Amino acid sequence: MCYGCDNMPQISIQRKFQTNVFSYDVILKGNGHSVPVRAMFDTGATRTSISKRMADVLGLVSLGTISGFAASGRFTYPKYIVCLELSENIIIPDLAVGGINIGENGYDVIIGMDVICQGELMIMRDSDKQTLIFQVDYTK
Repeated sequence: MCYGCDNMPQISIQRKFQTNVFSYDVILKGNGHSVPVRAMFDTGATRTSISKRMADVLGLVSLGTISGFAASGRFTYPKYIVCLELSENIIIPDLAVGGINIGENGYDVIIGMDVICQGELMIMRDSDKQTLIFQVDYTK
């Protein structure tokens, strides 16, 4: 691992200890549309999901279903294909996501382990704040 290497595209998010969520502004693309949205990194989520509201805004059509698991058990939700742009250098094309009931909490994307595992994730502590660094090595 090479956290902070100059040749690896990365994003860095800082938060104060009073909050418990690392959130980030990303670009969500689909069906010829591009929308800036607020996303949350969630290492407990197996798959990346978008709000059903955002699926409607982008005019996405369900391509079947995706199954997942939560503490309450197994569930199924609509499957969509999107492009997730975390930065100008970190772009996840043709990403299968589920459409779920989120958005009322201020987030339209939950970034799950299917995306996080494509790179390296590190959380550092410095006095009263934490920094999340996510980077992808496209040379591998």
